Amino acid sequence: MKKHGHPDIATALNNLADTCYLQGALEEAERLQRELWSFQRERLGDGHPQTLKVMGILLPVTLTAQGRFAEAMGLCSEAGSQMDEHLGEMHPHTIAAAALREVLAAHALYSAPPPI
Repeated sequence: MKKHGHPDIATALNNLADTCYLQGALEEAERLQRELWSFQRERLGDGHPQTLKVMGILLPVTLTAQGRFAEAMGLCSEAGSQMDEHLGEMHPHTIAAAALREVLAAHALYSAPPPI
């Protein structure tokens, strides 16, 4: 695990991404969240709660808002496995990611074309 970069960079990236998301600038929010995810991975490691939160909750929510449900589900599922391993199933991030996976699964179920 490399430790470089000031922690305020992560806070600034997160705040900017949130602002973009709230203003409807979803592509920019996604770009900033991906940058934040990369920063957190380098600085804190893949299994850190903050890294997993970006991967399994923040970024999938933004992807979902863009209609990119399959990509959101993939990230959320991958992060969920890592959250179970690193944080435990009762950690708030793990529970939030599991709830998001359920919402995405329900969306997939109800948006699929009806069987013939």
